[in-house]
Amino acid sequence: MDSTWNTLILISLWPSWRAGYIKVPNNSVKLTSNLHIGVKTDDLDNLAAETCAYMTIIHPNYSKLASHIAISNLHKRTTDNFLEVATRLYTKIKDKVGRPAPMLADDVYAAIQKNAEKI
Repeated sequence: MDSTWNTLILISLWPSWRAGYIKVPNNSVKLTSNLHIGVKTDDLDNLAAETCAYMTIIHPNYSKLASHIAISNLHKRTTDNFLEVATRLYTKIKDKVGRPAPMLADDVYAAIQKNAEKI
């Protein structure tokens, strides 16, 4: 993969990198050096966020870039359907022994189901 593509992605997430503190091209070269066949974009996003978080010792703005990358990755993995997200939070969560451990109260989930079209 070309490091130019990584650079463009990072620039889109942090347009003020030109201020001189954030060296986006250096980060994209580090990401490119860690590529291998079968790597998932999710893994690349995590690697980019971790790399930027580590570089916070150089300048604190790297932590902001790391958070932008992590949030962008979460948005890509999250559905836009509120009812679907609520259903997952209510039914798919289990505790350590496998028992249901919903993250939404029964009345909250019932209200979401009842008003799904309005939400």
